[in-house]
Amino acid sequence: PESIATRDKAGTTNGYDKTSTEQAITQLRAVSDVLIVVTHWGEEGSFCPRASEISSAKKWGALGADIILGSHTHTLQPITLENNKLVAYSMGNFIFYSSKLENQRTGILRIQISPQKKISYSVLPMTINNLSKVPEKSLNSDVPVIDCAAQAKTTVR
Repeated sequence: PESIATRDKAGTTNGYDKTSTEQAITQLRAVSDVLIVVTHWGEEGSFCPRASEISSAKKWGALGADIILGSHTHTLQPITLENNKLVAYSMGNFIFYSSKLENQRTGILRIQISPQKKISYSVLPMTINNLSKVPEKSLNSDVPVIDCAAQAKTTVR
């Protein structure tokens, strides 16, 4: 597609080509203070990342990605911070309609990066108002804890 970057044109990586994505991360690491990867992945409706997303996040972190922000599932998924590598598998919807309460939960991810490049984060829980389709500060101030190991099937349709 026209959006794929080439040697002579800026653009995105081809997400279906693992090699080009990994090469891009390696090359950008060399010229970046902090490397943020934004990816479109995950099974729509699932509250837990698939093994392939977990594997990619680990690989990309090892190659030099500091922060990985996922999207696509329309649901909140786990956020991890290990060895100063932040992965938000999916932040859910933001301005969207959903008849399912689980899909109305969303949040604002606040990322802090210190001058020493130490990464920390917080989440402001939000709930999408189905009348306006706009998120509002959640009455419940807790971010949902998602225990993927305890859930055999976590897809909401």
